[in-house]
Amino acid sequence: MDPALFTFRLPLVRPLPLRGGVTLTEREGCLVRAARADGSIGWGEASPLPTFNRETMDDVIREVVAWADSGALPQMPSARFAVESATRKHWPTTRDAVVRLNGLLVASNAAPEQARRLAEAGYRAVKLKVGSADVQTDIARVQVVHNALNGRATLRLDANRQWTWAQATRFAEGIQEHHIEYIEEPLADASRLAEFVASTSVPIALDESVLEMTPAQLQDHAYATAIVLKPTFGGGWTWAEAWHAAASALGMEVILSAAFESGVGLQHLVAMAAQFADGVPVGLDTYRWLAADLLRPRLALAQPTLNVADVLRHTAVDEGLLTRIA
Repeated sequence: MDPALFTFRLPLVRPLPLRGGVTLTEREGCLVRAARADGSIGWGEASPLPTFNRETMDDVIREVVAWADSGALPQMPSARFAVESATRKHWPTTRDAVVRLNGLLVASNAAPEQARRLAEAGYRAVKLKVGSADVQTDIARVQVVHNALNGRATLRLDANRQWTWAQATRFAEGIQEHHIEYIEEPLADASRLAEFVASTSVPIALDESVLEMTPAQLQDHAYATAIVLKPTFGGGWTWAEAWHAAASALGMEVILSAAFESGVGLQHLVAMAAQFADGVPVGLDTYRWLAADLLRPRLALAQPTLNVADVLRHTAVDEGLLTRIA
């Protein structure tokens, strides 16, 4: 079977605000269908996220069509993720593995109650976004969420590079009595992250910084506790394998994370988590933003643990939702 390329649009449950004032009401992407070496049919997803991926949908289509003609792997991350996923020999041999998920807390007055329910449901880690409010409000929110968890789950924070040095250090001082697993990218000036860890002893995780360096350069950032990998931003399976090897050599945890992919892309992220996450809870909670999916039936991801075999057996793509373009 020759490779085929399709486009899709899926509605979101509510408008999704992105950086730069961009708001999405639907998720747009491409699917690649190809025959694998073992004769099975593989699907891969390329869904560049506006303001995050540098490539556009038009870029992806050109690269995937060029790959179908020449066999040369795409260089753009989301296109490479799709092609590597569609043509991979088969799923990993870890089909009987269990993948743990982190829970996502909404930054609102309901966050403490959400935290309590997630911990009682068995989530080992929950994540709270910080940085969008004033620092003192974020400190108070972390305090009440930490108390609600009561040691039953670890607390992960994500600041998305929102803070100045003064704001980040004030936040660190305000939460010093409350243990957190880590905070992702607390500083707008990422060049001072090592200094921040040394002066505050607050554990951090690298997210945006990962896309600005190579795996070999990670050794210069040994102050980090973990790295967050978004394979649709970075470049697929080969890219994730290289980063997992580099992080493991330094004793860092690897947190696989989604970026509003459909169930087709999420299947591959679950398979990656089974191979690379080493039991560490991963972030696949963006799936809940999709009001519809390409897979039938829809994946059941709203739970603290996933059986990999259960996720990977969902192979029916609703081609009625696709538009073939090549």
